[in-house]
Amino acid sequence: MDTKRSRLQNYIWVHTAIICFSFITIILESKDIDSEYETSLMRALYYIRNDQLSVSGSKIKKITSIAEFNSVDEEKSNPSTKKEEDSKISKNVEETENSFKNDKNLFFSKEKKLNVAKQILEKIEITYEKPDYRYYAIRGELHQKLEELDEAIDYYEKSMKYSTFNVKEASDGEHVDVLINNQKFISEKLFKLYLDSRKLKKAFDFIRIYLATNPNDGKARYESIILASRLKRLEYFNKAISLIPKKSEEEFEKSFLTIKELIRKKKFSKALTLIEEEILYNPLELKLHNMARLCHNSIDPNSKEMETILLNTAAIFYKEKKHSLLLGNYYRHHKKKYQALNLYRRMFDQSLEKDEYNFDEEVLYLLRDWYHNEKRLSDELAISRLIEMGRRGDHQIEEELFSEYNVSKNREILVYLIFHLSHKDNKALYRKYQSILAQHDRKHGDSEFMNIFPVFDTYSIEEEKEKNQID
Repeated sequence: MDTKRSRLQNYIWVHTAIICFSFITIILESKDIDSEYETSLMRALYYIRNDQLSVSGSKIKKITSIAEFNSVDEEKSNPSTKKEEDSKISKNVEETENSFKNDKNLFFSKEKKLNVAKQILEKIEITYEKPDYRYYAIRGELHQKLEELDEAIDYYEKSMKYSTFNVKEASDGEHVDVLINNQKFISEKLFKLYLDSRKLKKAFDFIRIYLATNPNDGKARYESIILASRLKRLEYFNKAISLIPKKSEEEFEKSFLTIKELIRKKKFSKALTLIEEEILYNPLELKLHNMARLCHNSIDPNSKEMETILLNTAAIFYKEKKHSLLLGNYYRHHKKKYQALNLYRRMFDQSLEKDEYNFDEEVLYLLRDWYHNEKRLSDELAISRLIEMGRRGDHQIEEELFSEYNVSKNREILVYLIFHLSHKDNKALYRKYQSILAQHDRKHGDSEFMNIFPVFDTYSIEEEKEKNQID
């Protein structure tokens, strides 16, 4: 037990050291160091990072000394600059360590430590007319620890604003704004915060910024592919898929057989670990998705992880409505009715895109049942009439669709009308009704998707060109 406890303690300190390193590096790399300002920032950061730990002076030195190994880019700096930076860092670490000696605040509760950090940062804002991007980054982390996500986002974005931007050409030939001065982790934090806040477009923007400086981060790349599909950025999706480094068929087959054997032995957690690694390099391997679903279903069919794999599969295989059906029924079973509605509408779009004028009646039955359960009689009747129109097989029904939409204002009628207009020469009329669809979604979105986000984005002709570019 003592050995295990010792290993756990070592792990905690190593992990704490690693996560502290990036922010401390930023704090210490400034060319014109204001000692008092730097020390205050470091003190605030320690209270934030060590909110659940009691830290002695010796432990502080172990953590801060790591900054010395990554304070400057050795390949781009000359020896004299390196020596000067090392001197500044050592001095600042010493000052910070001394300021922590006999500091009783370090033994406070989590809430008190965070409150002390907040007081330090507020004093900095009052004392210094223009705090730099490091202050805003640390302030963002404080609010993130306090679970004040909107405030955290605001401060992180200010940090991005005040940091130095550089534009360089990405490896795929596209131009992307990339951050320098070790700000890449801010973009990663903003990506995760926006994703948690259900703001998919913002999350997509920041994951792309992060990937511009971390193109080999397989997990982030996979997340960007999922988001691209959910936002209908299909050109980006296809390009990103094509740039994934490929493993040999022999390597994949070996991993696949290992996963199968683990599942056979009911070692589902171990199998999932391998699947999650393999799927980053083979996202289009449907059998990996199926095995992940099987594992999660065996462990806990109602878990958040089960929802995630269903969502990711529906995003990766965006042309196949069966995956949307699985996810939609999952939401329906778990009484997430508006997420289910979003998926059923997506399936209707998919059936039109795939089968031209013929749509899948099964999808319309799902939509009609949904409207029936919500007592939306007008929409329910509109779907019944749409089913009748589809059965007739008459492609010249624009006037009937115009009339039906004017009466019912049903979204599926409108989508089917737009689909018919897309095959006609009257592009002005087509764009007009695309605009009406966008207005419809904005108007009804508040009531239909209140407190949730649409699982997949709706289609808008005005945004088509912008969406399908890799900026």
